[in-house]
Amino acid sequence: MKITIALRNVRPIRAAWGLAAGLLLSTGAFAQLESWPSRPIKMVTPTEAGSITDYLPRAFGQILQAKTQQAVVVDNRPGGNGVIAVDAVRHAPADGYTFLVNGVSTHSANPAVFSKLTYDPAKDFIDVGMFLTFPYIALVKKDSPYLSLRQLIADAKANPGKLNCGVSTVGSRVPCQLLMKRAGIDVQAVTYKSTSAVMTAVAGGVVDFAIADAGSAIMTTQGGLLRAIGVTSESRVPIYPDLPTFAETLPGFVYEGWAGLCAVAGTPRPIVEKMNLYLRQALAEPEFKKGIEARGGTIVLMTAAEQADWVSADRKRWKEWVKQADIQIQ
Repeated sequence: MKITIALRNVRPIRAAWGLAAGLLLSTGAFAQLESWPSRPIKMVTPTEAGSITDYLPRAFGQILQAKTQQAVVVDNRPGGNGVIAVDAVRHAPADGYTFLVNGVSTHSANPAVFSKLTYDPAKDFIDVGMFLTFPYIALVKKDSPYLSLRQLIADAKANPGKLNCGVSTVGSRVPCQLLMKRAGIDVQAVTYKSTSAVMTAVAGGVVDFAIADAGSAIMTTQGGLLRAIGVTSESRVPIYPDLPTFAETLPGFVYEGWAGLCAVAGTPRPIVEKMNLYLRQALAEPEFKKGIEARGGTIVLMTAAEQADWVSADRKRWKEWVKQADIQIQ
């Protein structure tokens, strides 16, 4: 006997299976979100203790711990232009328990300067949110004869090759190179392993000046070791209301860094969105906001999607800056 199977209802059956699968996935994502976090969270930062990108995860971690009732561990992995910290997170499980404090060095500068990286910032990570933007500040030792950026430029023009600038990360090298290019001066860049080593060199008169991130600069100027002579932000900053911008001497010279939070690619989207919510809630806390502003930062609230678009645009800006500064791709 020949048996014939009718196939008229295959499409409705497939649709039913698709709906069921979607419901299962939605239920699984919801359950995952509801149970997260169920154990300690780690935030890896690419800088040493005391920097602004060390303060951010520690301050945020305290707020996050109070909200989730889970411990937050801050892991400092300085060195290698941030690559050491990046690789530590890149190889971590994509389970929402390891995050990277990323920023201008790891996700904007490195891709613009290095032709070969161990990581792809666009493919290996997923953006979670933004902490802040911050300017860079030109610093000299407290008894330096240079009272302004204009004076430093004038002396550099009168004495080509005499002055030197201390640099460490790519983020500090580029503004030094841009200054030389736009001011038409010849200054020697002297490389150090860390920002703190650069600050020590400036304070000791080993190098004439440095252009450091606002957080590092503020600590040294408030301690009386160094003196600020210019800021790279578009307008003057509240913490240094009398400090002229670079643009007042060199029109159009605006250069700012940023710090955000990201996770390894593959981290469940519901967890990314929940962490973004926690971050934006934390940035609204008065004490956290006050701490950021005291370190020269400007809070920027973004969704995870907005952060991804912003970082992508910043990588393009950096490629242009590197080109303008005549920095050789390594």
